[in-house]
Amino acid sequence: MHKYAFFDIDNTIFDGYCTSDFYFFLAKRGFVKNTDFVYRRDKEIGKDYHSGKIDYAEASRQVVQLIADILKGFSKKKVKIWKEEFIKDHNKLFDWVKPLFDFLESDDFFIYLISAAASPPVEAISDFLKTDKFYASNLMTKDDIYTGKIDFLLNYEEKTKLIHRITSHLEHSFKIGFGDSLGDVDMLKHMNKAFLYQPIKKELITLAKEEEMYIVDKNNILATVKRNLKFNR
Repeated sequence: MHKYAFFDIDNTIFDGYCTSDFYFFLAKRGFVKNTDFVYRRDKEIGKDYHSGKIDYAEASRQVVQLIADILKGFSKKKVKIWKEEFIKDHNKLFDWVKPLFDFLESDDFFIYLISAAASPPVEAISDFLKTDKFYASNLMTKDDIYTGKIDFLLNYEEKTKLIHRITSHLEHSFKIGFGDSLGDVDMLKHMNKAFLYQPIKKELITLAKEEEMYIVDKNNILATVKRNLKFNR
């Protein structure tokens, strides 16, 4: 039987939001042309979201559009160098992530990352962890140059469709999933074993208990996964 592990990224395996962390990294390192624009635009998005002017989905889209704007005119080759430096110098993966991924790899799991975040930082994380595949919001390029446009936005609706499409081909495979938010619930419901990482909202905790998901934190996630894979497959 083939085995698959699906991971959300932001606040699940990465401590924060990798898209905004990536453009802040670029700004701090002086790689972007207008650093003031980066900080101003990010602040505007946050203000509009917290005031209720835009919802989470729109805020996420605008964040992806911001990194698309920042990378406009740069080559894929140049951005690849930045991605490598980002994950090397700005690695905010939780301490348990690498040991867990090493364990799953040793147990012959295929590992997939699925995130609404922009493709450059997601690809950097995927390459660092040596995952089998990743899905993200893709930025458009033409002749290997970033155009400043979004090619495909992996929002909640598209993420749901993607999960349905992938899992429909893995009906007889063993699947485990990891997430942290309500946006990950549909994915987790398609798993044989689901692990919810440090949920905050009360309704999410209640839902996890109803769906018999494992609620884990940084102190017990590795042991919980190992124990349940050993006895419950």
